[in-house]
Amino acid sequence: MYVIEDHPFGDVWACLRDGKDRNTKVDGCVKILSVRDSGAEPTGFTFTGNGRTAYVHIHIAATARVQTVVNAVKAMIMLLMT
Repeated sequence: MYVIEDHPFGDVWACLRDGKDRNTKVDGCVKILSVRDSGAEPTGFTFTGNGRTAYVHIHIAATARVQTVVNAVKAMIMLLMT
């Protein structure tokens, strides 16, 4: 399961399924992506059918520094490819 924090400086988390224990809380999450510009926020995260390629959807506010956001997205893509 992936969790997206839909707000400025939002993060994308990869979470494990709840294990066979008494609680209903997830057993752990790891932050895999962070938006580093307050004028942008993640609004979606999806994989292609084969699970090898991921897409991050970013909303950029009209006042955002577009080049900063573009550079951040490029960095996230490079992270996913490693």
